[in-house]
Amino acid sequence: MTAIMWPDRLLIASLINLPLGSARATLTGGGPVRRGWLLRRRRLSFAGQIALSYVAAAMILITALCGFGIVQAREQDRAQTAATKRAIEQALDGKAMSFRSWLKGYALWDDLYRHAVLGHDPVWLDANIGPGVWKVFTIPMSGVFVVDRTGAQHYGYWARGASPRLSDFAGLDLRRQLGLSDHNERPLVSRVSLAGRPYFFGVAPIRPTSHGLASATAAPRYLIMLQPIAGELTSEIGAAMAITGLRWLPDIAGSDLPQVDVLRRAEATGRLTWQQALPGTAMLRAAVLPALLLVALTLAIGVMQYGRARGLARLLSAQQRQAEEEADKSRVAAATASDARAAAERLVEQLRQKESTVALLSRERDREQALRKQEVEQQSARTLTLFESEFSTVLRPIAAIAETLDRQAAALEREAVAGDRAAAVASERTKATAEVVGRVVKDSAQLEVATQGLEADIARAAEVTLEAQRISVELVARLQQLGTRARGVEDVIDSVGEIAARINLLALNARIEASRAGAAGLGFAVLADEVKQLAESTARQVAQIAGVLREIKGQGESAAAGAETIGEMMDASAAATHSSRRALDVQAAIVRALGLIASDAAVHVTDSDRAFDDLARLVGSSETMARSVNVAAHELSQRSDSLRESALRFTGRLRQPAG
Repeated sequence: MTAIMWPDRLLIASLINLPLGSARATLTGGGPVRRGWLLRRRRLSFAGQIALSYVAAAMILITALCGFGIVQAREQDRAQTAATKRAIEQALDGKAMSFRSWLKGYALWDDLYRHAVLGHDPVWLDANIGPGVWKVFTIPMSGVFVVDRTGAQHYGYWARGASPRLSDFAGLDLRRQLGLSDHNERPLVSRVSLAGRPYFFGVAPIRPTSHGLASATAAPRYLIMLQPIAGELTSEIGAAMAITGLRWLPDIAGSDLPQVDVLRRAEATGRLTWQQALPGTAMLRAAVLPALLLVALTLAIGVMQYGRARGLARLLSAQQRQAEEEADKSRVAAATASDARAAAERLVEQLRQKESTVALLSRERDREQALRKQEVEQQSARTLTLFESEFSTVLRPIAAIAETLDRQAAALEREAVAGDRAAAVASERTKATAEVVGRVVKDSAQLEVATQGLEADIARAAEVTLEAQRISVELVARLQQLGTRARGVEDVIDSVGEIAARINLLALNARIEASRAGAAGLGFAVLADEVKQLAESTARQVAQIAGVLREIKGQGESAAAGAETIGEMMDASAAATHSSRRALDVQAAIVRALGLIASDAAVHVTDSDRAFDDLARLVGSSETMARSVNVAAHELSQRSDSLRESALRFTGRLRQPAG
């Protein structure tokens, strides 16, 4: 939050010699700063600062008013002095013009020409241009002289004391003045001094105005008049222009009084001076009371603001605390943003590593899957081919055994029937007993040989069945190993999917932090979006890989189930083979018994009746056993057909997914 800055508080900061930033920190409570000489001891409260600001404002107001008034007063006094000086100069010029007029009037007076040029009448001159004349004038002349071209005096009047010589006047070149007056219609007036006092010096040739006098020839004469500037003339100018104390000072060096250089010469030390009027100073004196009233009003307003400032100080304190809290939050947010940026950079680096690792694993997995798939297909093809060949090899002996059993059973039945018939007619054909016994012995020997061959075939069929069982068990083990590896790959894919979900969550959190950071987090937001898209792409690829693995796993389970079915069929075939073998063992035992009986019959022909009875029983038992063998052979044939159909269905089901 921006601190409230008051102009008067900044003014205090400038008064106590603090930098602007330090003043702002000090006045708003922004921590320890370097203090000025007014705040070395203690720190003022905000209300005290307000009061001090108004006191300082009052002081500055007084200083500004006084300074402005003094400057204006001096300027006005200076202007007044300059105007007075110009007025005095103009008044002196006016007096010089009046003096020139008087001089011109006397110089063109015909009577003066007659008595001063054509003749010389001192009495008339005294009466008309001498003491008798100037005493009645308001501003009398100090001196009147009549001289010729060489400067020799023909008449002289001086109002005070002895008449001075014209050469005694400082700043006067008489011959030059006389020469110049001959060429000017107007009298020449200059300013000279005598004994440090200024005079108007005027010279004009005395000329007649009438034509008769102008035709007369005479040596030229010149009228010289001297009028004092200091004295009555100065007093008259001062009275006319209301200039107090206008006077002449012979030496004004080192004085600060106003002055007018009347003589206008560098070597002249005398000046006209007067009592300087100071209207600006008077105005300044008159403005003191209003300024004091304004200062008092400022202080009164300061007192009122002091009361209001106490409440404002509490408000500012609360705002300051709030600003500090917000500053702390901003610092924490900045630190969090920095940490998040660093974490994002680390996460991006990890994602790049994960991406490269996942890509490498994906390539290796694809290559391994392709190899495994090719290997499984080849192994499955070999297994199916081997199974078909082995199964056909197993089925053929079983079928042969079944056919042989059928034939042997039929032969046994025929022999049993023949035995019955022979037993029936034994009593009648006793003589043919030996022949029958021999034939029985012979048939028994043949049956024993066939039985032994059948046992060999059954043994070979049992071996093939055991080999088929071993192959099916190996196929089931390989399929189970394939399923185990598929589950391992599924675990890796699940881990990758979990990492992708975490990355997506981190990208969402980074996006939220970037939105909180505002404009400063735009680049971070773009990075978070890229990370989120990468995580979503990774999740989709993981899902596709999981689907392919599930399909492979399902096919493996189907293949395992088929292999287990084949194993069960192989178990059933082995059981059937075992039953056939037991039947053959029984048949072999019967054949051996028949051989013994036949041998006994041959030895004991005399005991024919009992032998025939035993033979009848044995033949009945042989018939029963033949029927059992026939049933077992028929059952073995049915099981062989069922096993062939099951094998064909299994191989067809295995070949169908591969195609």
